[in-house]
Amino acid sequence: WNWALHLASQRSPNVELLNWALLQLEHWAILFENEVRLSPRQLNKLRRWESYTISERLSNSSILFNVRDIFPSKRLVKTLTEQAQLLSLRMEYRGERTSNHIINNARGLYLIGASFGNNFFRKLAKEVLIRELPFLISSNGFLREGSSHYQLLISRWLLEIRHFARGCNDAELTEFLQVVCSKLVEG
Repeated sequence: WNWALHLASQRSPNVELLNWALLQLEHWAILFENEVRLSPRQLNKLRRWESYTISERLSNSSILFNVRDIFPSKRLVKTLTEQAQLLSLRMEYRGERTSNHIINNARGLYLIGASFGNNFFRKLAKEVLIRELPFLISSNGFLREGSSHYQLLISRWLLEIRHFARGCNDAELTEFLQVVCSKLVEG
């Protein structure tokens, strides 16, 4: 749902387009919300249920809701909360090969938790960030993976999380991310 970021970034969004976008989110929920209850084996065959993809949906919709001051319908709250629950069970830990995807997983959980007042998701995401960022980002502010593209992408993700942490008065996470973001941006 990257188009949600585009709508969130417009200075004066077209109200008709914004309403159309919200209808698309509702339509998506109607079509796919029941799939969240499929077995892991069945879910693994559907790209829309990959952890990274769920993280993007949660994050991008949260940003749209936050920036445009939208409180979504009960159906959207329910389906996005169910997706966050599924994500919390399928986070992309790969041992020593854990990549930046775990940060995106945490981003999705934190943003949706902040948007819907779900402290479980926020707390889980915060624990992941505090635990994993020191392993993924060097002390001099460079991403372990060495990609300048991912350096910018992860910087954006963490700045988004910091924005939502400030909105939740989560001083601990805000301060932690301030240090990390300063190093990443400098890097």
